[in-house]
Amino acid sequence: MPRYAFLDLDGTLVRSNLAHVSVHHQARRQTLSGRAAAIAGLAATSPFLVALDRVSRSAFQEVLYAGFRGLHMDRLRWLGENAAEHVYEGNLRTGTRSLLDRLRNAGLEPVLVTGSLEHVVKPFAARMGIAHYAANRLEIRDGHATGRLVPPIMSGARKAGWMREFAEANGALLSECHAYSDSAADLPMLAIVGHPCAVHPERALKYEARANHWPVIDLEDGREIAEPFLATAD
Repeated sequence: MPRYAFLDLDGTLVRSNLAHVSVHHQARRQTLSGRAAAIAGLAATSPFLVALDRVSRSAFQEVLYAGFRGLHMDRLRWLGENAAEHVYEGNLRTGTRSLLDRLRNAGLEPVLVTGSLEHVVKPFAARMGIAHYAANRLEIRDGHATGRLVPPIMSGARKAGWMREFAEANGALLSECHAYSDSAADLPMLAIVGHPCAVHPERALKYEARANHWPVIDLEDGREIAEPFLATAD
């Protein structure tokens, strides 16, 4: 029977987050005026975005990705490959590759479950040797992004729902699977597996991890990472 390790991406495996991807894309707009206007708009709304993310991760994603409206799909493909290399792989946490290796050695296949965008996640997953992923997709009309996401939005309970569907389709038991995240927004995906783990958790998730005796790991401290099934609670 297959076993899977479901992994959040932003803030978990990498130091960067969704906003870094947005800034990367906006900074590479094809015209100087377009770059300046896009980055200025993002900067002006940043306090609002921070507050919105605390209230609703899915709403935060919708507002953030609205800035991609008008980008051609070929341009998005190039931006995604570039961001996969420079925004994600260039900001891997120190112990990410070791964690992935140890998961595989323990018989767990890594699966990315992220609110980031598919055109970035797909090339990043390929770079990491990860075959399966769930990510958000931008709506494309007439070859250009509308700035809207194709529903359902991959966030919160939807992540858990996708994991349940994936496990069932592949003959896996969630009770035998692992999940890793840094955010309390991912409590649903952590709660449905038999082996949840908090990675660099924010305050709310650290509290939940301690209350539920979940392991808490640090991928930046330079120490060898224990086998996932031997990790101990913090």
